[in-house]
Amino acid sequence: MKNILYPRLLAILCSCAALLATQLTVTAQTLTHRYSFFGMADDATNATDTAGTANGAFGGDANVNNGQLILDASGYVQLPAGIITNDLAVTVEAWGNYPPINEQGLWGNLFDFGTQDSASQDSYSISLCVNISGSDLIDAAISDFDNANVNRQNCDSTDNPIAGAGDGQYIAAVFNPPLGYIALYINGSLNAKIPITNTITPGVRDLDNLIGFDNWNDAKMIANLDEFRIWNGALSSLEVAASYQNGDVTLNTNYGTITGVQVSAGSQVVEGGQEPATVLATASLITNSCDVTPLASYSSANTNIITVDASGGIHGIALGSAAVTAIYGGQSNSVTVTVIEPVSILSHRYSFNDSNTVVKDLVGTLDGNLIGTAYETNGQVYLDGTSGYVDLSSNLFSTDGIISGYQSATVDYWATFGTLGNWNYAWAFGNTVNNAGANYIHSVARDGNTQHEIDNFTSAGGAGFAALGDFADETVHCTTVIDVPSGHLAIYTNGVLSGYVTNDFAPLNSINTNIAYIGHSLWTADPLTAGSFNEFRVYNGTLTPQQIALADALGPNNTNVVVGALQSIQIALPSTMQLGDKTLGPVWADYANITNYNVTGNSLTPLFIFTSSNSNVVYQASDGNVHAVGLGTATVTAKYNGLTSSQTVNVVHTPTLVNRYSFHDPVGSTNAADSVGGTNWTGIVFNGGTFTGTNLELLGASIQYVQLPSGILSNYPAVTIDMWCSFPDDAPVNCMLWAFGNTDTNTALPWNGENYIFCAPQGGRIAISGVDPGFDGEQGVGGAGDFTAQTNLIHVTSVFDPPAGLESFYTNGVLVGQNAGITIPMSYVESVTNFIGHSLYTGDPHEDLNLTEFRIYNGALSAFEVAESQALGPAQLLSSIPVLGAISASGGNVVISWPVSDTSGFSLYSSPTLGTGAVWTPVTATPTVVGQNYQVTVSTTGGSKTQFYELKN
Repeated sequence: MKNILYPRLLAILCSCAALLATQLTVTAQTLTHRYSFFGMADDATNATDTAGTANGAFGGDANVNNGQLILDASGYVQLPAGIITNDLAVTVEAWGNYPPINEQGLWGNLFDFGTQDSASQDSYSISLCVNISGSDLIDAAISDFDNANVNRQNCDSTDNPIAGAGDGQYIAAVFNPPLGYIALYINGSLNAKIPITNTITPGVRDLDNLIGFDNWNDAKMIANLDEFRIWNGALSSLEVAASYQNGDVTLNTNYGTITGVQVSAGSQVVEGGQEPATVLATASLITNSCDVTPLASYSSANTNIITVDASGGIHGIALGSAAVTAIYGGQSNSVTVTVIEPVSILSHRYSFNDSNTVVKDLVGTLDGNLIGTAYETNGQVYLDGTSGYVDLSSNLFSTDGIISGYQSATVDYWATFGTLGNWNYAWAFGNTVNNAGANYIHSVARDGNTQHEIDNFTSAGGAGFAALGDFADETVHCTTVIDVPSGHLAIYTNGVLSGYVTNDFAPLNSINTNIAYIGHSLWTADPLTAGSFNEFRVYNGTLTPQQIALADALGPNNTNVVVGALQSIQIALPSTMQLGDKTLGPVWADYANITNYNVTGNSLTPLFIFTSSNSNVVYQASDGNVHAVGLGTATVTAKYNGLTSSQTVNVVHTPTLVNRYSFHDPVGSTNAADSVGGTNWTGIVFNGGTFTGTNLELLGASIQYVQLPSGILSNYPAVTIDMWCSFPDDAPVNCMLWAFGNTDTNTALPWNGENYIFCAPQGGRIAISGVDPGFDGEQGVGGAGDFTAQTNLIHVTSVFDPPAGLESFYTNGVLVGQNAGITIPMSYVESVTNFIGHSLYTGDPHEDLNLTEFRIYNGALSAFEVAESQALGPAQLLSSIPVLGAISASGGNVVISWPVSDTSGFSLYSSPTLGTGAVWTPVTATPTVVGQNYQVTVSTTGGSKTQFYELKN
């Protein structure tokens, strides 16, 4: 008989076909909006969009005068909503006249495309500020969070040549999430570039779009603008140069033909390290050479010695030399790079065995002093958090500062910390100006968000990051690597990499080490740190991850960091992976002096060491992860420093329904039965919820809710919460549709949620957190809008899939938001206190809620299964209809596969259209068995260019 067309199957093919098209087609940038103020009359009342239909409205006293938009700190332009909706990348260009920086309003923005939240904060935005807190810099930024200062990624200029420079000054900001960067161009030349992970789609919500103003209600900008353009897509540096050269009147990004390229890189890279390459190109129609580093392709003459990633990062794999070649526009150029052994010299060591007020440097000459109540005994220095700390400052900074003259450095310590408050510092090197830190590098044992972190900031630039978890009441070995030449700033905790950032940051010679403290901040108002240190070391140079692991294994009393020769490696991928998951491995290595070293987990950059026998099943992406992309089996081989190890991986898709609450319990019952998990998982209804025979009605005013048993999410690597409900009225802010996690027992912070997942219906968002309190570390998804006051049944699906790095949110079967950067594992979620219709935070309100169906899956439902669940409704469970495994291009053919198991009686059909005009005909090609899959090869030459496929029986 003919089966119905399941949305899951159809969506799989549409999605795969779209992916295939993306891989094979390069889409040119499109000018979507253009505002040519030089062509507008002086009495114009709006900004006419000559490229699109998004005319802007003048606000305040904005006006056109002599062909310029006049913004005098009182005016701005309001552009319509949706001007960059669905854009994956965006370029904004502007020509104008900007005043000297001391005349510009503080935080004056050239543009801000985003929205404003209920707290009058900028949210989910891209922006460009021309006066950052009074500094002479320009800042292009992107944030995909409610408060745009959270998860904000800033690209700051190296200088500001446009301020006070007269008319015709040009700025271009390129936001390119698909290639992972922001680039800032000033007067046609690349001025700054940073890597980013935030997205425009789905991250930015372009509801309140402004020229000359922002959604923080900061000062309005001062400028006279001639031209303002918005492109759907990222202009290359060559196109930017051509656009600037052709001026604001002429729309022309044609740079001609590429006439030459020049690749440059350091002549040496350390083994296990990275050296960035830079590629400049010249073209026939522009006068300047341009940076095309992210656009070029790269190769290494010997990948056993050197590999080059897609962004031009040169990775030292083994000792030796190899040529690195860059190719762009049919032109190529090469440079030879030599991989050398890392060199690090122990320059300062403090073992605290002195038992007096002087702290001896056992290696160098930089002795320190015990301050206040600090004292030494039994090889440790004790700090009480009240007045005691260690001062390593010297009066000979020109020759003997603690890191003076170093190109790179490593700071290594062993300590046991006591109770810590906010901003307790392990160590700090730098200076103090007006009671605040300046030109510093420091390490925080507990920051303001219950994390530990490292920060490096000077007038020459900076970088920093926070890592999950603080060191309160812990004994730790913490190592910080400051590798300026390779652009790495990293923290290792107990010998294991806990976080890093790759960026161009301040050279160490710009850190003014007038002050060097242990247990003390450079900020006068910060508290002192409570704990004890039994070893503190500073190296001139960078310890390798292997050396750090060896130091951790040997402990604080042994300074040996000679790892020895590599002897063997062993790949240790999961033998079974869920479709869509990813993993870094690991690959374990044994050296002469250290065994079971995790190569992949401790590497600062992807090592590109995996190959697959079937890339349609598993493959390694540029992020270093092995991705499960199709059902079936493949052999994965790891290669590292000339050694290999192989393993078979089976990719499956088996999310399992583990709990189901249909709320058909008897009228008057106080229990919500679990028809799948059984009586051990019966829910309890509190404060008089009403069973009607078909659903459960909860009244917010009576604080009615359902509590599910503790441990309901135990040991699930991924989780899907699938439910149907309705809302009789508008729900209050911060109410919770459901929340699974734990609550803080700290009496000073009663009932603060921690280590949780939740869904908030009024804000239309979900989140996961692995810290205490939870709001300090949420990784969330918004975008659904307020879906309360929905008197009709609404289907809400929340998918938490950390193994795939994904968090996905659906309403009525449609994806409304996704976060592809999830790093918090489900193992961090403590499902001790689990609620439906109730929050983990004491003060949060309750909503009126009608519950029809609530399901918990061990595993991540795919988008196709969510669509199928929507089609079937709350009364029917997902079927066992087979899932098509993979679709890929091969020459002039498309290769389609699906699993042999559970597909008996199914055949492949195709149609050139969907809907009522669909004509489904069998695919005549005979399937062959490849591994555990059926496989069909279909020619794409001739006939219809569009085909949809499904399995039927």
